[in-house]
Amino acid sequence: VIAAALVVQLCAVATDVLMAVAPVPVMIDGVTGARVHMLRWCEFAPLAFLMTLLTEGGDMANDPDTGVRQAYILALLQGASTTFGLIFPFAPGVKSWIFCLCCALALFLPIFFRLAAKKAKVRGMNPKGRTYRRSVLCLRLLIVEVVVWTMLVVGFLCANVLPALLSSFPKLKNPAVTMVYDCAMDVIAKVIYMALIVNVHDAMFSQAGSVGGAGSGASSRNLGRGGGEQPTLEEIKMKEARRQLRKQKRAEKERREARKAEKKAAAAAV
Repeated sequence: VIAAALVVQLCAVATDVLMAVAPVPVMIDGVTGARVHMLRWCEFAPLAFLMTLLTEGGDMANDPDTGVRQAYILALLQGASTTFGLIFPFAPGVKSWIFCLCCALALFLPIFFRLAAKKAKVRGMNPKGRTYRRSVLCLRLLIVEVVVWTMLVVGFLCANVLPALLSSFPKLKNPAVTMVYDCAMDVIAKVIYMALIVNVHDAMFSQAGSVGGAGSGASSRNLGRGGGEQPTLEEIKMKEARRQLRKQKRAEKERREARKAEKKAAAAAV
């Protein structure tokens, strides 16, 4: 997580430095007339994939069968949706531009279905279960992700489409509008959201570590057996019931052997 966070921050810093000190490609959208800073979208697209994957990564262990596949699918969809920011300036006409917009929105919308599915999953979990707290943290992080990417989509529409529709307001066509939007999303997505991802992952892993090393004796034995987490109350009760059952069977076997020994002794005396 820390390595991925450093990659995100370094890419953002490198992009900002290049845009500040070197000539970078800037295109004019043929449909909306807005300026498109290509280097910024070259940064947004892969980092959208990586940050979505980090968001889903905390909950992979709770669903080992399909969790990894769902995480990569959702991350690829978000990355592909963001990639259309690079394609819009090359659209030859209004119809192709609208088609690209519809494709981008279609790739973006599955994140809401993922949010609804995760909410239903958390509601159906046992609040006393070992993985409940981790799932709640991942759900909250997913909510923040949905808010951030929705802001990205709404901001893009406001900065690029709205000025073209409201031609009576020339101030909206200021070339600085798109730059302000890009910089604002860079701060929100790369600084605030990325810091939240790291903090949530730290909380989950530190919680697992504290649970695993909270006690000695029985807890150490559980860790030695590869449990990694403190057993729940139900597991302790089941373990105690099995121990009592083995004890009863052992006592019954000893009584049977004692009766057999008494019978043999009585037969020998006769």
